[in-house]
Amino acid sequence: MYPSSHSVLDYYLTSDSAQLSAAAAPVKQESNPGPGMCQSPPSDSSATTLLSSAETATWESQAQMMPQRRKRRSKILLTANPTVEQAQLSQHLQKQQLQQQQQSQQQCSVCGDKALGFNFDAVTCESCKAFFRRNAVKERPHQCNFDNNCEVTVATRKFCPACRLSKCFRVGMKKEWILGAEQLQKRRERAHRSPCSTSLQQSTVLQLLAPEEDESETLAWSDRRPLSQSCRWLLDAVRSAINDVMDNVGSDDSEKIRSSNSSALETPFAITLSFVTRFVKFVKLLPEHSMIDQADMIELIKGGVFHFTLMRGACTYSSEEDSFQFESNQLGGLHRMPLDSLSMSLSSWPAGTQLLSRYRQFLRSSSAASEGDRLALTLLQLVDFYNPSRPLLRNMRLIDRLQKGYIQLLWRHVEHTWPMARSRAVFFDLLNRLSDLDRLATDFSNLCHSVGSLGDHLDPLLVEVFNLRGSAAV
Repeated sequence: MYPSSHSVLDYYLTSDSAQLSAAAAPVKQESNPGPGMCQSPPSDSSATTLLSSAETATWESQAQMMPQRRKRRSKILLTANPTVEQAQLSQHLQKQQLQQQQQSQQQCSVCGDKALGFNFDAVTCESCKAFFRRNAVKERPHQCNFDNNCEVTVATRKFCPACRLSKCFRVGMKKEWILGAEQLQKRRERAHRSPCSTSLQQSTVLQLLAPEEDESETLAWSDRRPLSQSCRWLLDAVRSAINDVMDNVGSDDSEKIRSSNSSALETPFAITLSFVTRFVKFVKLLPEHSMIDQADMIELIKGGVFHFTLMRGACTYSSEEDSFQFESNQLGGLHRMPLDSLSMSLSSWPAGTQLLSRYRQFLRSSSAASEGDRLALTLLQLVDFYNPSRPLLRNMRLIDRLQKGYIQLLWRHVEHTWPMARSRAVFFDLLNRLSDLDRLATDFSNLCHSVGSLGDHLDPLLVEVFNLRGSAAV
């Protein structure tokens, strides 16, 4: 079923392009040059002795002349016509003067900080832009404690709001250009209705690591923060991957899941196989997958297989029925598997019953923390998956940035779903689940390796990701 010369995970990650990769294998070229090809100079000292001194001198002179001819030709093109040369020099000086003027104009006309452009009809920095937007429309103006002549600089701009606002008006900032709450809402609706740009569609969670733009409106404790267009697109990409893969249980997986009355020791492995294969396909649909080296992706899967398998159970767990619920777009309807069905298998393992009890407690606490929000738990699953501390990673910095990006995306989703009075508590409660998950994953890993003799009877994918070959040989 799997190619014997490659890793099973390699097969899963490249199953769509395996034949193309084999066809595109580099062909080793002959070392002897064909007719009309230049022969490179021998690098070995013994080979140079085969050339006569005259031939060596001729070859070295030709090698030195080639770049000089190119330089001389380009110089002739520039100096052959004095009028052209003067015109080029004049254009160069004008370009330098224009750049100097632009650099001088990129200073904030209020405080002198680096400006990003025109804001409310004046060149200002981001800080003065946000300050003007918050204070220009207030009914009660600020009062200066001195002579209304305070110096406004980068260091002193926060000391006297009255003089800072007065200078904003003097440099030409217009409060009529400030959009109200209703106008901002209409602009967001227009942006939501308009098709996403190409750059936005190619964005990843790394875009969320940029400094967040200051919001014009002040939110009350009962309000929910609106989503930006980039966050909305990223969340839609995760939802789409969930619907296409995670909630698309096939007939084979459905039979394995519904065989809950089986007491065979292999039952948890059969269910885990369905989780692992669909999670690999799920990750391949995310925007950042093309950025990750395949070797790093394999290490992430092998290092976090117990984490995302247990977390996937939390995403499908129903605390009311104490069962896993699997949706199937292919077959239709829900497929339920009671959590107690695992006890028949785990009871024959060392400390299996106690471990199942801890897992049930983790499932219920995760369901309570997320209030049944499956998208929040899936984002938490991705935060744990992109863990830069996994062993043997080549590009730890990229994985670290991806994890930070998904932490930001989870925070934006929580802010949008829960009111501000509760969003922070919900966010930290969700992150605290990861420490419990790590302890559970370690214990399940130890339990799995204690029955590693089953490796000969399991799917090769599970044998590889669980590293059962080594445990079976002990």
